[in-house]
Amino acid sequence: MNNWDWTTIRDSRLVQVLVVYLAGGWAVLEAVGLLVDAFDGPKWVVRGAFVVLVIGLIVTLLAVWAHSQRAVQEDQTRRRNRALLAGVLTISLLLIAAGLFFIVRDRGRSLGPPLAVAESAGPGIAILPFHVNDPELNRWREGMVDLLSTNLDGAGGLRAIDSRTVLARWRQLVAADETADLPTTLQIAQSSGARYALVGSVVSSGDNMRVVADVYDLESGTNLGQERVEGVPDSIFGLVDQLSIQALGLVLEEGDDELPNVDLAGITTQSVTALKSYLEGETLLRSSSFREAIPAYEEAIEADSTFALAYYRLSNALGWLETLESGRAQETLDEATRYADRLPERDRNLLEVSQAYYDDDRYDSSELALAATQRYPDDPEAWFLLGEVYFHRPAQTIATREDQDGAFTRATELDPFYTPAYIHPLDNAFKYADSTAATQLIEQYEQYAAGTEYDVAYETAYKLLFGDSLSRAEPSILDTLSTFVLARIGNLLQHPRGARLRTEAMLRLVDRPESQDLYANFLPLIMINEGRLGDGLRALAERPANDEYFNFLLALYYGGMREDLAALTAASELGPADSLPSTKWAVAALMAIEEGREQEADSIRVLAEEFVDRFYAEGDSAQAHGIEIGIKTLDGRRAMLAGRDDEAFRLLDEVFREGPPAFVFGWIMELLDRMGRPEEAIRYGLVFGPNPWMGIPLGKLYEKTGDRDGALEAYGWVTLAWEDADPLLQPIIAEARQAIARLQGLQRG
Repeated sequence: MNNWDWTTIRDSRLVQVLVVYLAGGWAVLEAVGLLVDAFDGPKWVVRGAFVVLVIGLIVTLLAVWAHSQRAVQEDQTRRRNRALLAGVLTISLLLIAAGLFFIVRDRGRSLGPPLAVAESAGPGIAILPFHVNDPELNRWREGMVDLLSTNLDGAGGLRAIDSRTVLARWRQLVAADETADLPTTLQIAQSSGARYALVGSVVSSGDNMRVVADVYDLESGTNLGQERVEGVPDSIFGLVDQLSIQALGLVLEEGDDELPNVDLAGITTQSVTALKSYLEGETLLRSSSFREAIPAYEEAIEADSTFALAYYRLSNALGWLETLESGRAQETLDEATRYADRLPERDRNLLEVSQAYYDDDRYDSSELALAATQRYPDDPEAWFLLGEVYFHRPAQTIATREDQDGAFTRATELDPFYTPAYIHPLDNAFKYADSTAATQLIEQYEQYAAGTEYDVAYETAYKLLFGDSLSRAEPSILDTLSTFVLARIGNLLQHPRGARLRTEAMLRLVDRPESQDLYANFLPLIMINEGRLGDGLRALAERPANDEYFNFLLALYYGGMREDLAALTAASELGPADSLPSTKWAVAALMAIEEGREQEADSIRVLAEEFVDRFYAEGDSAQAHGIEIGIKTLDGRRAMLAGRDDEAFRLLDEVFREGPPAFVFGWIMELLDRMGRPEEAIRYGLVFGPNPWMGIPLGKLYEKTGDRDGALEAYGWVTLAWEDADPLLQPIIAEARQAIARLQGLQRG
């Protein structure tokens, strides 16, 4: 006891250290409490901080006592300072550990972008893969995750963590066909952002099947109870219905008299054959094996012609192999909509986003997609669809590359095994000639989609666009590729440095009978972008539908080449046979405005308004709306010429967001520059990525903002794409070269 007398305790400064530690600990707990409230963190963080501080106190006091016993002759002040320093360091380390623990457990959700967490999202439940005792039951290991998630999502205010998010976390920690222990299982559930976890098993005994499920509260770590159902295998849907209701009862607070009526068979399908084919299609779709996924979904639909989810996924698979306007992809999406009442609420919402995104006459797909990510923040498909809208409909939100890639990245963070979410970020890497991003993304993509058609396209395009003298592929390799892969490569080579290669790919596609009709429509515009202006315009003029021809003539006219386009005036002369819905009427009205023939322009505008009324009366809202957009274009140009910049921008911005003709880009950029908003003008100019036609105006805007590198890149688009361009474009090329030389400090005399 003599080691613990008061004098020894006093000399060792235990009391002083205790007082300082308690004061510091109180301050720490107060700070932690404020942070938890500010970030809406879980209350267990405060309790956890208290526990680690108590442990720290014991460690600190023992350290002080040990120091006091080691060397009596040691300077007391130094001993005390060391002890206090040890206490402070201990507190700091514990604080850091607690903070890291909070961040890891929270998975960064409180620190992420605002859209990543939905304020209205209820507590989540994660359904983990089931344990099975018979290889014949293997399909239900992960199948039960999908089925129970579908049942429980939205029931009683509960939110089911998306099955793909859960399965992605599972596959990261558990090897295929292995069984995880309970702590690992609950850790996976917690990492997916769930409040509750459902862990279960399916056991077969003779002609009987028993399904058992335990529900855990991850916040308290307690088992809320176990439920079990039994029956013959053919009654699996009924068994899952029963288990869903019973598991929900474990989660809901005591005293709730009424449980929701869950009907799994009505939501998905009553056919086990259909369900098995559907799950096979899901596996193939996730690995980018789109062509192979299609027959699996078709088999599911053949077994159940009202299987809405199968129609929806079939539309997705078709969309990756055909153009956005593919008739068959749209037809199957319409069938999914026809049976949408059989879908869970979440899938109905996402289906609506897809319909809006496919429909050229709807302009609310971005709004719907944003709402979906807020409502279902843990759903990778919601983020994927937001990325799809940003990528394919960028004018709706003036979405940048960062906006597009950010949505897809969020999807792959939630589910790194969902390979379609890597595709458009890869497309962007090629579009912007970003070899670093392309290298990284191809490496990630090949982990889960190696050997697929998309993978072959990326590997080949990489060698064509980025390969060095030893690894660069020769253009002749294009002749060895399938039509689909060749078309993908043509789409990837959009950057000006790939202009020649892209034209070569398109020429080969036009030579192939199976793709001739489709790609003949794209070839003229690709020729024009390469600088073969005469060839491209002649090809456009020969086409039956001349909207692109008129739009491009106007783009050249407003781009400063007016004296060289006498054909534009002739092309815009309206005759008795000209029908108003054609773009030609708008061209004629614009030429009248530019040449001061206001009365003629007014007459055309009045005629256009009459056609709007007529088409609405006939129920043809698409035609009517198209003419209304033309009228807004005329009114916006008139306001712009009159100096009413705010009015002009409002009208032209509405036109822009509905898919603008090329010449509207220049107007809006000019307006924003005049209004002192050059940064915003650049954002509009970049909506569709690098383009030689935008090089000069964007380069000048970059110079205004002081961005020398951005200006050099934009001017470089012109010289890269138009090295051997038509004579009409040579003045633009000369201007770009002079600007590059000036910016590089190589002034020429």
